Amino acid sequence: MRTVPALTLVSLLSLLGAGCASKQIVVKPFGPKPLAPKAWQSVEEAQLASTARETREPAAAKLVALENWEAQFPNSDFAELRLEQKIIAYQRLQKWREVFDSSRKLLEIDPFRLYGLIGIASSIQLIAPTDDQLEFAATACRRMVDSPDIVFTHIDVSNRIPKQPVIIGVLTNLGWIDLQRHDNATAVLDFYYVLAIDPTQAGVSYILGTAMMAQREDPSAQRPAIYHLTRAATYDGPNALPPEQRKAALDYVTRIWLQYFGTAESFERLAALARSSPFPSGDFR
Repeated sequence: MRTVPALTLVSLLSLLGAGCASKQIVVKPFGPKPLAPKAWQSVEEAQLASTARETREPAAAKLVALENWEAQFPNSDFAELRLEQKIIAYQRLQKWREVFDSSRKLLEIDPFRLYGLIGIASSIQLIAPTDDQLEFAATACRRMVDSPDIVFTHIDVSNRIPKQPVIIGVLTNLGWIDLQRHDNATAVLDFYYVLAIDPTQAGVSYILGTAMMAQREDPSAQRPAIYHLTRAATYDGPNALPPEQRKAALDYVTRIWLQYFGTAESFERLAALARSSPFPSGDFR
């Protein structure tokens, strides 16, 4: 399974409306772009911007108003704010390629812009990305993980967006990007980080178990992988998998357990342990 859990992706998209992250990636230690004084180029630009701001529904009309503004004033001092509004409109229209491209433009202006980082993370899995786009997305997501305080403080709007759901979504995307590059070891680290932040992410437990299982050919050597798959299949609290996915996962992991590890009774003990904790104990390992 190589998709971000639905709840994680929905969380990112809802925040926007308001990952290979390989070991070779190095994010340069630079800070946010200094905020320079901004001014309208003319009364006409201010009027076009006001029209775009006041046009809320439908999203297509909002986009037309933004494009009219951009066509007449491409070098506006407010290009970053305009791009943010375009990202939101494209997201509502489910134009994921445009979400990604606009987010990339925004981050090329300001690498720490929160809406650009969210736009990249929410769209990367939906555009059949090239290697270059995977690289850009991984670097952007890693910047968010490495410098959250900068990202969430240098723009005022950041104060209205909760940090944890964004970090969880970004880390999960990093793991997904790792899997696209067949770097399962790094993906495992990113998924572990997600579960350390939020143990309720059962979808991440499932992807983690799948990634760990792919690292070795012998299922009998996959006890930690079996644990995480069992966690995903049996956990029924907040952010649990949908019932049909839980059943499929349970059938799969039960079959493997009975074939390689033990009895139905021992599996029930494992399931009870997995429901109570996102990580296996030292004894289980």
